[in-house]
Amino acid sequence: MNNPGLLLINFQNDYLPGGIEPVVGAEEACRMAGAILQCFRDHYRPFMHIQRVNRYQQNFPFQTGTPGIRIHDRVPHFENEPIGFDFTDLKKDSLLDKLSSFQSRYDLQTGLICFLGQGSDLFEIVQILSKVKLQPILIKDASAFRFDQNTSQWLANLPSLSVEEIFQLLIRSKD
Repeated sequence: MNNPGLLLINFQNDYLPGGIEPVVGAEEACRMAGAILQCFRDHYRPFMHIQRVNRYQQNFPFQTGTPGIRIHDRVPHFENEPIGFDFTDLKKDSLLDKLSSFQSRYDLQTGLICFLGQGSDLFEIVQILSKVKLQPILIKDASAFRFDQNTSQWLANLPSLSVEEIFQLLIRSKD
């Protein structure tokens, strides 16, 4: 795995218990993703949050101005850290541009993915990563999602690593 960047996708309150679309395992995924995020911060490695935003549909997840849109406290986003927005009402071009800039700024080759949400949304993100020449690797125990029959097969073929494997890679790369 060459020059990885961490992508923290949809770690928002609407996917946690009490949110509009809670995902089973979201709390544990947040805990694990938070640990990886801290490790990336400690080792000065590139990372980016991606936040899903719904600007128009009422009673729908990620509505602007609601607590559900906020990034969860266990995977905190701080001011001046990179963030990409995935607008539910737009084509994915704005997210494509943000990920392309992230990739080129750090000369990244791998996108390590921590993810909450629908499997179909993960599929879209993986497609965008391929367009910007980032090899996607799912961090399986720092992710939680719902998927249907259509997404389960491609998901089984998506390369993945555990949190422990990521920690070991970061420690070895520091030496």
